[in-house]
Amino acid sequence: MKRPVVGIEADADVSPLGRRFARVYETYYEAVFAGGGTPVLLPPMDSPEHVEQALGVVDAVIVPGGDDLPSSEYGQETLECPRLTKVDETRFKFGRELVRSAVRQAKPFLGICYGHQLLNVALGGALVQDIEIQVPNAVIHRIKPGEDAHHEVSIDDGSLLSKVCGTGGEVNSAHHQAVERPGRGLKVVAHSKDGLVEAVEGEGRFLVGVQWHPERMGKGKLGWGLIEALVQASG
Repeated sequence: MKRPVVGIEADADVSPLGRRFARVYETYYEAVFAGGGTPVLLPPMDSPEHVEQALGVVDAVIVPGGDDLPSSEYGQETLECPRLTKVDETRFKFGRELVRSAVRQAKPFLGICYGHQLLNVALGGALVQDIEIQVPNAVIHRIKPGEDAHHEVSIDDGSLLSKVCGTGGEVNSAHHQAVERPGRGLKVVAHSKDGLVEAVEGEGRFLVGVQWHPERMGKGKLGWGLIEALVQASG
């Protein structure tokens, strides 16, 4: 039986010698393979044809975690804070078009952390730029780079996400921004106890964004089970 091909959008990085390269953490492609898919990396390129050609060879798309989106994309002035880390411009532009094209083509899609926020912004939504400043009574969503916080999420019963993950549980957390206003065609389907958005989804198909990192949670409904569901939806 042929495995569905799952495209994982890659981040852009720079070597000590100044050479740019694409990278994806191992846990993403391990989770795709464990879920029955064949992972392929989609490197960011400043080329409109690359987006369409990439989508032509994959059955589903994952946009992983990353840095902060430009606030101008959702009509806000940048809120300066020590946690601000700007996303690579080429990655952002490539990812934005990848999201919009994947949505138009109804490709099964999963956005994770940055990917969840990119999905929202690419479809006209807005973000909370810094939880610590703008939501002072929030639960802890981020400790420090490389160390996850953990908190409970509540998932709306009857949502696609609830059919995959159940109606809640503990997730990992490593973000300082969050969805504020959902984008076109997206519905908020999960929250943390402080009311912050933890997941969005589209109607009638597998179009999901989650704020946590299922690729780092291992086997389980809220972890690799979510990535397996994406693979199954693309088969």
